Amino acid sequence: MLQHKGRTMWFACAATLWTLAAAPAGAAISRVKVIGSAGTRSTGTSLSVTVGSAVSAGNTVIVSVAIEPIATAVTCSDSAGNAYSVDRNDTNGGGSSGVRSLVCSAAVTTGIPAGGTITITHASTSNRAMVAVEYSGLQ
Repeated sequence: MLQHKGRTMWFACAATLWTLAAAPAGAAISRVKVIGSAGTRSTGTSLSVTVGSAVSAGNTVIVSVAIEPIATAVTCSDSAGNAYSVDRNDTNGGGSSGVRSLVCSAAVTTGIPAGGTITITHASTSNRAMVAVEYSGLQ
C-alpha cells in the first residue's frame, strides 16, 4: 500500500490473474513465493527488490507496478539478464491525481541467485511501488 495525496494506491499480484489464463492445458500453476516488494515517495528513476532465496530457471517472474502516470516507458529487468515483457499497461487519471499500473513478466531462462535484484526503470518520478512473485507451471 502506498499513500498518494490522500488516496491509497493498492496493487497485488491478483491483478495478474489474466496472465494465468494463457497457461497450457493441464499445467499445474503454482505460486512459488513472493520474491519481494518495495515502495517509495522519493524522486528517482528506478526501484528494486533483492532476491532472498534463488529464483529457479524454468519458472516465471511476474512484477506488478504502481507508479505516477508518467507517459514514458517503464521497463523491468533482473541481475541475471532475463528478458521481461510489459504484459499490461493501464493509466487511470493523469498528472498528480492518477496512477499507472503495469504488469511485467519473464520466463526465467537463467536462475536469479539469492542477493540478485529485480528492477523497474522509468523517467524521474516519485510515488511508485512494485511486487515480484515467482510462479511455476506457466512455461
